[in-house]
Amino acid sequence: MFDDSPTNFQVPDVIIKMNGSRYQLLLTEFGRPTLIFEHASYAQFQKEVDVATKQYIQQKYAEYQMLNTSLHKRGQTLLMVAEVLIKAQWDYITGKQAYPNQLILRDIANQLQLSESTISRTIKEKSIRTPNGIYLLRSLLTKRSTTLEEGPTLTQTHIAIQTVVKEEEAHHPLSDQKIADQLKVKYDIKVARRTVAKYRQELGIANKADRK
Repeated sequence: MFDDSPTNFQVPDVIIKMNGSRYQLLLTEFGRPTLIFEHASYAQFQKEVDVATKQYIQQKYAEYQMLNTSLHKRGQTLLMVAEVLIKAQWDYITGKQAYPNQLILRDIANQLQLSESTISRTIKEKSIRTPNGIYLLRSLLTKRSTTLEEGPTLTQTHIAIQTVVKEEEAHHPLSDQKIADQLKVKYDIKVARRTVAKYRQELGIANKADRK
């Protein structure tokens, strides 16, 4: 059985705030960039500058409003997608089951009536802090429908890599080749060293030297 506790190298864009048995999703400053606009200066300029300058700053104010609206919409989309992911994978992220439920981009797109490309862009390199640690949102998706007898899914391989790294000795981190060796011995997952390096980077796990 896998220990699915994730590593903690990601700075979360979304956090789960628990209130008893209920939870609330919140954007962090990383998930919701803040724009600063000097409204007082804008109002003052409106009174004192010539017509051409006034038109220029009005144009810039309109651009600010559009960008601010776009950022707000992007943040709300991130929250909606995160909500779907968390509801689907709650038992997984709370440690009640070893693997995430089958969930692909199309499922989320259909539920939210958004395009798959929008969902993909929304969760790209985004992470969430859960009661069981920090996860990349993309890691809560499954790549294909399969059974363990057919071989491990990419998601299961990710989990195994996270577990191996979590269990390594703090002062003696494993190289990518050693991780590959552990995957084969412990989980019968056969992957090359370069594949481990690729998956490790996808998971936001630092290399051996930076994990010391």
